[in-house]
Amino acid sequence: MELLKVGGMTYKVIIQEHFKAYDDDRNLWGYCDYEQQIIYIRESLS
Repeated sequence: MELLKVGGMTYKVIIQEHFKAYDDDRNLWGYCDYEQQIIYIRESLS
């Protein structure tokens, strides 16, 4: 897990193949959870 500072806020960056937004059933390429300050990125992306 990496940390990334964006606009004065520190986000956790999690890279994994499968994840879903808490309010959506679609599989996504990436997702930012602003409340939990977590950025998810799909592992298979170049």
